[in-house]
Amino acid sequence: FIGDAVFHAFDLQGRADVAFRLLPEYQGRGLGRILLESIIEYAGRLGLISIFARVKRENVKSLSLLRSVSDDVCELDGIFSFEINL
Repeated sequence: FIGDAVFHAFDLQGRADVAFRLLPEYQGRGLGRILLESIIEYAGRLGLISIFARVKRENVKSLSLLRSVSDDVCELDGIFSFEINL
């Protein structure tokens, strides 16, 4: 076990939230990008049209990774919400 990913909060319009994490000792090796790309690919196979991820301001690594795949971001009270259209 080095990390995990989960889809949740599916809606009837083809959207879902996603959460993912890697253990700290596996971060910074490109595995987060591979995990996120796999999540996006799998979401498409599920027939989703978009996925959402929420990240705290302090989670700089995840913020950077999600900004690299989504321009659709908003921030409220230190929580950044990203939408990734598929």
